[in-house]
Amino acid sequence: MKIREVESLLVAHAEALNRQRGEAFEADLSHYRPVKASAVEPLFRAAALARATLRRVQPRPDFVADLKARLVAAHAKRPQNGGTVWLVAGVGGLLSILSLVVIGVRRGQAARRVAVPQR
Repeated sequence: MKIREVESLLVAHAEALNRQRGEAFEADLSHYRPVKASAVEPLFRAAALARATLRRVQPRPDFVADLKARLVAAHAKRPQNGGTVWLVAGVGGLLSILSLVVIGVRRGQAARRVAVPQR
């Protein structure tokens, strides 16, 4: 099987597990290209084990409030230097263009100073 086909198969299996229909899905793989059961069975077992082990949790309200307060405080402390970054980048760009102009002018002057031997 190709990797994309395996990914598609595993996504469909995970969705079936979430709907509590994982065993029925495993029994009916007819809607997929011929699948080697030995190739996907360990993956199905791992997904079923993960589904059985992991449970949805609800965070405590005080944890949610504390996390929100810390995130807001961290965001407020963050330096607001977005304009400064653009200013520095603009000045750097102008300096690089100016240096190219100066180099071009100096080369042009040097080329004119070179004496061309006359015959």
